[in-house]
Amino acid sequence: MLSIARYWIGYGGNTLPRLESWQVMHPLPYCEAITEDVYGKLFKDVGRNEEGVQHYFSARGLNVWESLPY
Repeated sequence: MLSIARYWIGYGGNTLPRLESWQVMHPLPYCEAITEDVYGKLFKDVGRNEEGVQHYFSARGLNVWESLPY
């Protein structure tokens, strides 16, 4: 996930099919090629982790709540 996040930040949120060629020139924490199969399986596994999904949205909600002006 960290490698994909770095790609999105470094490449302006571009689509993931370009990730595999981009990572050749940019060192990432995940050393293997991040192919469509790799990130597809990752997102599928993350999506099945209901506790992780709920934690993510709870954290996002807290960030939004804390940034509201009073």
